Amino acid sequence: MGARVADPRDVDRLLLAHYGKYPAPGKPRLLDELLYFMLSTRTTTRSCEQAFRAFKRRFPRHDAILDAPVETLATPLKCVGFSQRRATDIRASWRMLKEHFGRVTLAPLAKMPAREAEDFLMALPGVGTKIARCFLMFGLRMSVFAVDTHIWRISQRLGWIADQGGRAPRQPGVDAIQAFIPMGDAVSLHVNMIFLGRDFCAAHETRCGTCPLRTVCPFKR
Repeated sequence: MGARVADPRDVDRLLLAHYGKYPAPGKPRLLDELLYFMLSTRTTTRSCEQAFRAFKRRFPRHDAILDAPVETLATPLKCVGFSQRRATDIRASWRMLKEHFGRVTLAPLAKMPAREAEDFLMALPGVGTKIARCFLMFGLRMSVFAVDTHIWRISQRLGWIADQGGRAPRQPGVDAIQAFIPMGDAVSLHVNMIFLGRDFCAAHETRCGTCPLRTVCPFKR
């Protein structure tokens, strides 16, 4: 870490003052939550939402995914790219859920410790740390912290982890960030840091002079 480290409690407070609290959703449909996050990687939010809606129109019941041909599953996913790979992973994951729990469900994860639930999710095809922790945060409100590319970049600039030299998120750094986070309202901090990365703290352009974290952030460009 650098000489200065921004206190995550100050970061959380300042971002809440600027962006507000992420609204707590009603009881989520857990399978829909996992499906959405599996579609969210390596694409834009707009494309992800478009693919999710198209997929749900074609497959409103999750049981129908189990025996559908991969080509049929992939058709509504073309706008997010890697449609064949995503369709293959989704079908294989849903089949694993059926085999493990006797039906296609994620409800038993709510009774597991966060680490055990994360390990279970990461054994599913196409589910890595980010997808697993996003699901646990948003779907089950567990005390974990998902790290995307914005949060990865900002965490280095805040001094929470050492400068990674432009490398993509890696497990040791992702775990170090999670360990540094106060878990009172990790969902709001997660969302607000993504907003910050888009609005003020981009990879190649920063707006430090007007950034909500300008009084606590050690990074200057």
